[in-house]
Amino acid sequence: MKTQNGMVDPGALSRRDTRISILIIGVLFFIFGFVSWVNAILIPYFKIACELTSLQSYLVTFAFYISYLVMSVPSSYLLRSVGFKKGMMIGFWAMALGAFLFVPAALIRAYPLFLLGLFTLGIGLAVLQTAANPYITILGPKSPPRSASASWASAISLRVSLRH
Repeated sequence: MKTQNGMVDPGALSRRDTRISILIIGVLFFIFGFVSWVNAILIPYFKIACELTSLQSYLVTFAFYISYLVMSVPSSYLLRSVGFKKGMMIGFWAMALGAFLFVPAALIRAYPLFLLGLFTLGIGLAVLQTAANPYITILGPKSPPRSASASWASAISLRVSLRH
């Protein structure tokens, strides 16, 4: 199953292991979406709790998504040096650190500390997404997609985009 350099060969995984890995990645994508969605919910509560202006409250979204811009390229270097699995763990630890920063921020109502927590959470998500996207393609089948299904997908996509 493992090669000489300690890496797992995806072709050597059993069907069960492949399905479990794909299920785990699917749960990860749910977490990505959930954490991103919660940001929009946080804005009015931050505005009330920290007595912010509208401009200040929208820094929540800015602090979260700017971390993707900041961390996108460095995360590829990180993943190249530590691998996908360890990179995902580093991303989870960064997310946990960002979430834990909310505790002292809430106790002292320090908005900059909330923003730092959101930024750190975003860094963790950027690393996780950078690792998860190629990892799921590695787990997929080696054969190219069927031309008929690819044609239908392209036709439906074109039809939907032309409607709007």
